[in-house]
Amino acid sequence: MMLSDWTRIDLATRLRGMNRTLDCLVGDETNRTLQEVLDAVMERIATADTEEAAAVLEATVQASPCWLRGYLLLATIYEYDRKADLAADSIERGLAVCARSSSTLRLQRWGERVGQITGSIARDRIIRNIQRLTRYEHIFRQRLAMIQIRRGSLDEAIEEWATIEGDRDA
Repeated sequence: MMLSDWTRIDLATRLRGMNRTLDCLVGDETNRTLQEVLDAVMERIATADTEEAAAVLEATVQASPCWLRGYLLLATIYEYDRKADLAADSIERGLAVCARSSSTLRLQRWGERVGQITGSIARDRIIRNIQRLTRYEHIFRQRLAMIQIRRGSLDEAIEEWATIEGDRDA
């Protein structure tokens, strides 16, 4: 078995593990189309075609920009291909989508209104969405900090960690 075979197996294992972990941590539902995309990506990884796998994910996140998991998976592939700049770009785009979706003002408004909503189903959905976006934002920030460390951008990494710590304190 060649070294490239081990790398391919490691990437496939990492992507599957990441997907399962995100199922537990974030719990967002993956619809049938996105599951088919994940299957197609894994098929390409199995044939060592990481560039095509990245292209499939890139096209998918462009078509479904709110699919936050896609940005994380794409960044992972780029990291394995030693394309740290593209990995950081993917994480930053995901973080931007997350920030747009969960701007502080909007979260505060929703949070204030949650108590006023009488329907428990609607209230629970809003709370779950806020929690999901907050979890993704933390994951994106941690991944970005780690990528910045690998790129040698230590000042940016420190800023990112400070933001993470500031979020925890708030």
